[in-house]
Amino acid sequence: MSENNFPFPEVQRFRPASLEELAELVRQAVASRTPIYPIGGGTSLRYGGLPTRPGWGLSLQQLRRMVDYPARDLTITVEAGLPVAELQTLLAQQGQWWPVDAPQPDQATVGGVVACNLNGPHRYAWGSVSDYVLGLTAVDGQGMVFAAGSRVVKNAAGYNLCRLLAGSLGALAVIAQVTLRVQPLPETTAFAAAKLEDWDLADRLLRQLMQSQLLPTAIQLAVGPAWTDDPVLGELKPPAKAWLIVGLEGSAKEVAWQVEQLQSAWQAEGLRQVQILREPQSQAMWRRLVEFPVLPGLDSRLANGLPPVPNAHHGVGEERFLVVQAGVLPSQVVALAARWVQMDRRISVLAHAGHGSLVGYFPLDGVDARRWLQESIFPSVSSQHGHVHVLSAPTGVVLSPAELWSQPPCQDRLMQAIKQRFDPDGILNPGRLGFDA
Repeated sequence: MSENNFPFPEVQRFRPASLEELAELVRQAVASRTPIYPIGGGTSLRYGGLPTRPGWGLSLQQLRRMVDYPARDLTITVEAGLPVAELQTLLAQQGQWWPVDAPQPDQATVGGVVACNLNGPHRYAWGSVSDYVLGLTAVDGQGMVFAAGSRVVKNAAGYNLCRLLAGSLGALAVIAQVTLRVQPLPETTAFAAAKLEDWDLADRLLRQLMQSQLLPTAIQLAVGPAWTDDPVLGELKPPAKAWLIVGLEGSAKEVAWQVEQLQSAWQAEGLRQVQILREPQSQAMWRRLVEFPVLPGLDSRLANGLPPVPNAHHGVGEERFLVVQAGVLPSQVVALAARWVQMDRRISVLAHAGHGSLVGYFPLDGVDARRWLQESIFPSVSSQHGHVHVLSAPTGVVLSPAELWSQPPCQDRLMQAIKQRFDPDGILNPGRLGFDA
């Protein structure tokens, strides 16, 4: 995907090198009523509605400095355009990390990850992206610079604007600088994976895990063709239904003890096909899980002249897919995963079973995207009292905001009032959340 093929009608691109320059550009856009489309690494531009109004692309990639890093306080302040991989490299020098899962981390920026609030397998143990944002500096839709939160962990002053902006897709403000809470790096990591042959067993093992004394970092349920011939896990074919994949991190002794406990518990359940993945296989498994939501063929690294990342979707061929993410109670994960794969044998699922989030690949060959959503996907999730939204769709599949979310943000009266307060002229990412499309 070339720089001119981003999924919005860009007229001109600007690359501000300072907060002041960023704010001035927004003020100029307000004066001319020109829409602004903030760009981080370009990895999530297809998330949300596709804008139709021509405007300015506002790249933040020159705002990538480390501002302050008091490592002893487990906090760091960086500009929003810093790539996540560079942040992690910087933190690793002090034996620390940001426990957030970012697909395509060489390209994805810190500000973009916060704006999209996309969470992966580590959320079960470490919490969501918004839990690690202590403070931020941003520019609202009138060109006004404002700060929220602080650079300390214990802070309870005022409204929590950090959580409000996390997941706002740049429709409320352009994030320029972020203060993050970080954690000590785990000494080692491992996975225990078991092949399951029926859904009742999957449900029972998940309940046991969440009620046990173990402290897994991630609890994943992998189902469908994408996992059929996984190079790390191996074959997944009938009568097997799924892989149960448990991530373990900590000291070498902690991880070894948890592996032993899991093996013993699973042996008592009669499981015979169990694998233990240690480093470097465990690191490969983490990347496999984190990259799963990225639709094959939409590698946004190419937009900036970077080489593509290896295809992480083994078992998923050249078919066109609609990628959706659902949220349900953890107790409903197995039922929803089973229902999805019963709809079509080509559907693949990765369920973050510990916190009730599922990512599903729904094939579009011979099936209309709207029909999938309205007749199958949305009803399957609403019947479990959950919510669902589209993460991405193939080129040429254009969905309205009402079709992207089971509960569209633009239809919520409170969100309408917040949007009006932050962006009264509707110039920030019009269409992404359905406002001013």
